[in-house]
Amino acid sequence: KKLKVSHYTTIKESEAEELKKYIEDNINENIENVFLQIETNTKEDEKYIVELLNNEDLEFKNKQSIIEKEEAKISDISQIVKQELWEVLFDKNKVTAIWKNILNYYQYKEQNLDEIIIDFISIEENYKQLSNDMIYNQKEFDEDIRKALSLNLIKFNKLNDKCYSYIINSLYSYSSFSTKLDIQKIDILLKNKKLTLTQENI
Repeated sequence: KKLKVSHYTTIKESEAEELKKYIEDNINENIENVFLQIETNTKEDEKYIVELLNNEDLEFKNKQSIIEKEEAKISDISQIVKQELWEVLFDKNKVTAIWKNILNYYQYKEQNLDEIIIDFISIEENYKQLSNDMIYNQKEFDEDIRKALSLNLIKFNKLNDKCYSYIINSLYSYSSFSTKLDIQKIDILLKNKKLTLTQENI
């Protein structure tokens, strides 16, 4: 039963040493002809998915196929060495929705909000999860990075209002009123006490 749903994981956790060595020596053939061919093989352990994605002998196209096939989400994107795979993981919604992962991607993208990350944040399950994870608590990142991402998201009109109203609670307060921001977004900022109350803003 386990071989049908988590084939690679089951073998890796077995005592079949010769089989494990054979698979590692022929990793691309195994992924293409066995791993990807078992239709029900969608529940591999995250630990072994990370191992496969970091395997230098495994072709990029096979790594993409693994990401598309498997249900597991990567809890810490920084574990994946090849950063080009980050785009695939976010695009396929195979990353845990926490600010740590988004901040890592934001740095990788040289502090630009691309379509992939906006689409990821706009998924309901993701923005609800992010609303419980405060961006200002991510102390492993420089405060300037945290504040820059927070400000970029606050000023991003293309986020739908429902998503905006959720994630706003986990961001820094906005200090400068902007007429470029949709009136609905300004209302959300005021309602959630995220617009600094200065004479200029009033």
